[in-house]
Order: sequence, then C-alpha cells, then structure tokens
Amino acid sequence: MARAAGGRSGSDVIVVGAGHNGLVAACYLAKAGLDVLVVEAHETPGGMTSTNPMAPEAPDHLINEASIHASLFRTTNIDAELELSSRFGLRQRLIDPAHVHLGPEGESLAYWRDPMRTVEEIKRFSRKDAAAWVELSNTIAAATAIGLPMMQTSPTRPAWRNVVAALRAAGRGRKELAAIARWASVSQAEAIEERFEHPMVRGPLTVNLPFMTFDSDASGRTPR
Repeated sequence: MARAAGGRSGSDVIVVGAGHNGLVAACYLAKAGLDVLVVEAHETPGGMTSTNPMAPEAPDHLINEASIHASLFRTTNIDAELELSSRFGLRQRLIDPAHVHLGPEGESLAYWRDPMRTVEEIKRFSRKDAAAWVELSNTIAAATAIGLPMMQTSPTRPAWRNVVAALRAAGRGRKELAAIARWASVSQAEAIEERFEHPMVRGPLTVNLPFMTFDSDASGRTPR
C-alpha cells in the first residue's frame, strides 16, 4: 500500500519526494507488499512531469515546469507493469515538432521527428551545421544503443542478455566510439561550439540541460 504524507506511522519504507522516479519506486515497493509512505513538500506531485501555472500574469496558462523527454520511459516495462495506461488512463501525446526555436527577428527553426525534415530546416541557416547535426545524431544513436540495454537491467546484477546487447551495439557502432567518448566527456558548451556555427542552430541545443551547468565537464551528452 502506498500512501501520501499524513498517514499513520510505522511504514516499511518512506519515499522522500513524489517526483516521477519517487512515485514509480513507491509503486513497485507497494506491489512487492511493503507499506510505503510518500512525502512531498511541493503542493503538486509529479516533480519534473507536473503541470502548473508558471507565470503570475497568466494563471490559466499551464506548462510542465521542467519536464524531460519521455522517450526513455517508452522503452521500459513500467507502463505495462504498473497498468498506467490500461487501468489508470495514462495517455502520451507525441508532439511534432518537439521543439521550435524562435529568433529575435521572427525566424524559426523546428526540430521534427523526421530527421531529414530537421536537416532541411537547419540548411536554411547553415549547410555545415546540417551536416554536423546528422553526425551528432548518429553519435547519439550509437551511444543510446550501447547504453540503453544497461539502463534496462539491474546496475549491480545486470542480466546477461542486456550485457550481450550492449556489447553487440558497441561492435556495430565501433566507428562512433571515439566520437561518443568525446561527446560524453566534454561540456555542453564545448559540444555545441565545436560542431555548430550558426546561433539559430546553437540556440535550441542550449536549453536541454536540467541537471548540470552548461559548462560542466561530462554535460555534453545532454544536447539533442
């Protein structure tokens, strides 16, 4: 049983924070038969996925305060195992384009689910940046293929099939390994400045860093 703060004491587990990770952890613990207490200081649960009014001048304008992309969530079994869609009505909306960057002179750059459509958008500002975006996307795709199997298993006792999947992905993407190492180790500022020249292309890549400062080492892996 999972309960919000204010319930009786004597819980088996107390989860501090009702963000999306805290809530998922609490649900799995409850499904395992533990008595779980979830405590949250904010008036709205959900953490980075919560929707609240952010601008006092527009109280009816509701947005996600700091929502991260749900793409990794869709690669997990969480939805099925917790019956979020089938029992509790979870519905995910895929937005296309996922991001539109507006410039000071009225120009815009959209990032579409179709990568070639995004390439054509970038070409309007810089053909060099369009080619660099394709290269970076290939590097990220190879890194994701290697890392995702290990993210979907126990960090201390990984399933052998996941280890094999990661090794096979590393073999397929071996030409990208040096680029992956560079991308993952430098700061986001360096990753952007090394590859892109036009401010309209650099701009959208500077807004996706919720956990680290823009110039922190190893933050380069965030741009997308």
